[in-house]
Amino acid sequence: MKKVKEILYEKFEKESDPIKDMDIGGIDFYDEYIERYKQEENRLYKEWQEFVMQTIQGKWVSGVMDRYERGKYTAKKITNASILAKKIVVGRDGLINLETDFATYHLLPSERYKISDK
Repeated sequence: MKKVKEILYEKFEKESDPIKDMDIGGIDFYDEYIERYKQEENRLYKEWQEFVMQTIQGKWVSGVMDRYERGKYTAKKITNASILAKKIVVGRDGLINLETDFATYHLLPSERYKISDK
């Protein structure tokens, strides 16, 4: 049997992120915000807020976050945090905070987050 060597040259029409395209790498909320709503910020803020609520309300959000403890004003970066999204606060700037009884967790704009029902 003769081995055949195949070479595939594929031209891409646009540059994209393959992990994002395959929907396997979590979600970057800030990228989503920029893509959808930054252009018409005032009119579409409510839609952005609804999108965030529908996506993470009652689900576990995992990833790198800043943690602000009650009564303290300095952030502590937490890696691999997994927080149940019960109380969600979406700022006018598109940033997302998850509030718990003891601390507020700030989702960072440059990070991707895994959403699960656990």
